[in-house]
Amino acid sequence: MKVDQKLRFKVINFLKMITSYSFLKKIYYLNKEFTVAFENALRKSSEEFELLTRHERELLMYLYVLDIEEKTLLNFLGSKFKKEVYSDFISENIHSTIFGRYGDERGLENDPLYKKLGMVGRDSGWIFENLHENEIKKICIANEFTAFIKITLSDFDNEYYIPHYPFLYKKWNFESFNKFLYWSFIRSIKGELIFDNNQINSDIEIFSGEEIQISGIYEPWFEKPVYQKLTNDSDYNIYVGCPNYFLEGTEATQYKLEGTDDWYDVKWRLIWEDNRYIDGTIPEEEKNYIFDRLCCINM
Repeated sequence: MKVDQKLRFKVINFLKMITSYSFLKKIYYLNKEFTVAFENALRKSSEEFELLTRHERELLMYLYVLDIEEKTLLNFLGSKFKKEVYSDFISENIHSTIFGRYGDERGLENDPLYKKLGMVGRDSGWIFENLHENEIKKICIANEFTAFIKITLSDFDNEYYIPHYPFLYKKWNFESFNKFLYWSFIRSIKGELIFDNNQINSDIEIFSGEEIQISGIYEPWFEKPVYQKLTNDSDYNIYVGCPNYFLEGTEATQYKLEGTDDWYDVKWRLIWEDNRYIDGTIPEEEKNYIFDRLCCINM
């Protein structure tokens, strides 16, 4: 099977963007814009003491999340420990407080302050009808961005499904990449970023179940016996699946074959080693990452 090179490059560019410093920074700014608006609305409110006290506590909770994100961004540049940095950044979440058990128990969907900030009902994922506006919509976008990071960086611990589609996925394949990215923000990479095939290092290969030694983007290759079993093709024409990003220290997963619910052991070949930020600088190509909020929320 011949791989569509245009789609392949699109996936690679997406993986680089979703694991970038600029992407994390955008999540931070969306959460910060919500928190600033929350504090401003709180200062102008004339609430009863009990409700005011609760909102003050909630503000401290949101500021705590921002503090973690700020410190993580400071540590991101120059750090060699990518796994720990990403883990710290996604460890706390404003969205999960508002739309999780805390928000349910306190009926935040009926809270005048949250309604003023754009909250409409309890559904907050884009799988469902999402009617939130203004500042609440910003934290919903930030949460979806965080979900893309979790999918991209996961090994066996993070499963997801496509809206209106029955199968579970781990990591990406071409099928889930095309169907799950129902937002248009992937098109917000300005221009065509060219991936240099000369960066491919075919000597570094990791089999499913083995530990990743180098952070970067890998491509899954089906071994000859597996491919022949799948296709009944006596003439071996190797199948190369969807590129995926793996962090050093994580486990190489199996690959979910497009159009099936079947998982197969594959050989992951390193095609791009992630050396970004070690020297403390941000790559020039990140200037092409344009996060237009209107683009992001059009489904």
